[in-house]
Amino acid sequence: MATYKLFRVVTLLLLSTAVVSGFLHSVLLLLSDSETYARWVVIQISIQTIGAFLLWRISKYGRWALLAFGPLSFVFAYINARYVNYGELGLHAKVFVFSWVVYGLLLKSVWPRFKKSEPVVSDVDGH
Repeated sequence: MATYKLFRVVTLLLLSTAVVSGFLHSVLLLLSDSETYARWVVIQISIQTIGAFLLWRISKYGRWALLAFGPLSFVFAYINARYVNYGELGLHAKVFVFSWVVYGLLLKSVWPRFKKSEPVVSDVDGH
């Protein structure tokens, strides 16, 4: 049971980090004088907003949110490394892989909860 609590705490911590980071990126957006940089920051803020929603759904064991969050996090990490922070793509890649390995191990331990949470799909008549 402690693993489930740890999973929820870590996921909600990631969620709050995404929200705070989105706010801080909006400050960067206001300070930017480059149109191209500002465009990438807006895209990144949009991805963070969607990511925050997906993390909230993941904390409630939504499998579809988990499947959507993986690719979205890759896109976010790439934009952050390539266009917003300009460089150190190798370091960002290592941190990204390490983070997903750690979170993946945590996900593996709570995976049965994801399988139980799938909604039952019925036809129009309710049968």
